[in-house]
Amino acid sequence: MKTKRILCLLLSLCLLFALAAPFSVAAAGEDDEIVANMYLCHRRSSAAIFGHCWVYIENLSNETLQVGAYSCPPGQGVSVGNWFITRADGNGIYYNVEAYCGNVYGVKGMTATKDTLTRAELKKVSRRAAEQNQWGLFRNCSFYAAAVWNAGSSKKVIPFFHPTVVWLQILLHGNVGPISMYFPARDQVRRQIGTGMLSATYVVSDGTVGKQI
Repeated sequence: MKTKRILCLLLSLCLLFALAAPFSVAAAGEDDEIVANMYLCHRRSSAAIFGHCWVYIENLSNETLQVGAYSCPPGQGVSVGNWFITRADGNGIYYNVEAYCGNVYGVKGMTATKDTLTRAELKKVSRRAAEQNQWGLFRNCSFYAAAVWNAGSSKKVIPFFHPTVVWLQILLHGNVGPISMYFPARDQVRRQIGTGMLSATYVVSDGTVGKQI
């Protein structure tokens, strides 16, 4: 009788495992699904000492994707970058400043390199994007863009405080720029508040979008 009970228990456990296994495989498959394109971008000005770096993410899925503190609808994209006092809403992380101003004023001297993001890789990129909300010499646009890019790409770049160094690495990885960025609505140009899980966004003032990037 005891042997029979043990056999019944083992059969029950095998049945539970068989039922659970497809869900585990499906979850792993979802993590490996490519959901976005990611671009590491640079805009070089006429004076070589100036420039700006940012990351642009293009949603390839049929669902809203989380990029830092921003929710990116399907069929759209979002640029994310770190700005200093050149934007009216102060220093920190902005979403869609580059995409909006780039569509309004154009982007001269733009280069970019590209990689794809799986769902799992995008989660890492999203977490890294929201971790910082401050500008500094060693936390500037190029450091930030490189860190966000490195969180999800196998084509690593060495972070450096001067955007030109990141630009040279973009050329080494293969320049696909200039790229077309989705033209966001005015209320989709946003400034991050807080960091990490507590981060949120608000719509930027007109002064922030009133000039080229």
